[in-house]
Amino acid sequence: PMPPDSQSQTIADELRGQILRGRYRAGDRLPSERELANLFHVHRGPVREALKKLEQMGLAAIRPGGARVCPIETASLDVLSHLLALSDPPDTHVVQMVFEVSAALSGLTFQLGVERGSDEQMERCLDLLDRLAKPDLNPTEEHEIALGLSATMVEASGNLVLALVHRGIRLQFLENLEHREELLRSPPEIRASRARAIAAALSKRDSHTVSKLLSDMAGQIGKNAIRIIESEHAATEESREKAYWRGSAQ
Repeated sequence: PMPPDSQSQTIADELRGQILRGRYRAGDRLPSERELANLFHVHRGPVREALKKLEQMGLAAIRPGGARVCPIETASLDVLSHLLALSDPPDTHVVQMVFEVSAALSGLTFQLGVERGSDEQMERCLDLLDRLAKPDLNPTEEHEIALGLSATMVEASGNLVLALVHRGIRLQFLENLEHREELLRSPPEIRASRARAIAAALSKRDSHTVSKLLSDMAGQIGKNAIRIIESEHAATEESREKAYWRGSAQ
């Protein structure tokens, strides 16, 4: 048999998936410990631990009458990667919402970074922007430069909460995107033009212009990513239809 830790994780994963897919909705009562123990053929200990894991993620609240499902809006950022994993390609609505937040976050990060950063940090950013403006970057190089630029500006902002939110989005979202280097790139001519414009504004410590340019760039990257994911959804649907008709013809 599986060790208790593995049992509790298996149960938590199954219940989490059912909640995120809408099998259980906000306010619904989850099966009792006894029911879950019988369903998964385990003792109550792993079930209790699994319910605690759901509570820690903000997906359930354990009360004397049993565990009830919480609104998804009260969950922690940890559920984001699981929302993305519900389908392949990921749900475009979820991806779009993340990019909306990411664009606003990029603007705020660079505004604070330009206002508060040291000359040395700004020089680092200018060097990265100069590299970002080169037309012959491959997707991996572009991705790494963009991450370095963002990390430097987060550091320059001196804002711990901003750093934690950035890390959370990177771990829960960016690291869980398939082919993320391709998804997060922008057309070379647009990337080069914007990188030069950002560098010019940064040299003047014009935080407002830098913020707007970065927010616009992040928004455009998000639109490109959504377009690619939508085309993947269309291709997947077409493949399913073909498989269906092949099966019907046999």
